[in-house]
Amino acid sequence: MLKDYRSPTTDYRLKSFYTYQKIIVSGFIQLLLIGVLSAAASAQDSLFKKKISDWVKQQPPQTTADSVYNLHNPYDDEDPHFYLQLAKMILEKSKKDNYVTGQGIAHTIIANCKTFAYNKEVSLPHRDTAIQLLSLTTPGKSLAQAYMHKAQAIGDLGRFDSMNYYFEKALTITKKQQLDSLTVEILLRSVLGNRRGGKYVAALNAINEAKKIAEEKKLTTFYGGIDTELADLF
Repeated sequence: MLKDYRSPTTDYRLKSFYTYQKIIVSGFIQLLLIGVLSAAASAQDSLFKKKISDWVKQQPPQTTADSVYNLHNPYDDEDPHFYLQLAKMILEKSKKDNYVTGQGIAHTIIANCKTFAYNKEVSLPHRDTAIQLLSLTTPGKSLAQAYMHKAQAIGDLGRFDSMNYYFEKALTITKKQQLDSLTVEILLRSVLGNRRGGKYVAALNAINEAKKIAEEKKLTTFYGGIDTELADLF
């Protein structure tokens, strides 16, 4: 009978080699899976965008403007060029229909998208146009949103006093019309600008007011954001 002259070190190296091979194969399979899932997600995303684009083309701006604003608001930094094209379609259709609110909302979306696609300075004329147009209508949600975005944009440019002026104009509308969710959003957006401008008392007051409204109205989706802003302040 032949003896096995492999040393313990040799056994260890062989085991390590086989283990390493398993890791490589496992990693390769995972990469393939990620690639397949990414391709599927990309295809799904393209299909979604096509459906949205077709919907905007087919429907009047009275139907699409507010919905596209709500759709773009959290994601305009991910694909600003896509939402920019949607907003331009809404703007043209709103002009043809003489739909002033639609024109104002479209300019707000364009401004937000240009902030991420280009820079904040480029977005400011569209913000001013949005405010001018929406001021021709009964003050409501869309005008408050235009003021809010203008405030945040100029706050990012270091104009903190002007920033708070526009935040206050937005809050005047939302509080009067009891738009509680938008009020909380505006208050939380104001925190970062006030913190950057060294206005810590104003930032804290905004957090506390947002927290009070959110708790009273049970706006639970804001709880995490409020806690984060409070933690960042201190």
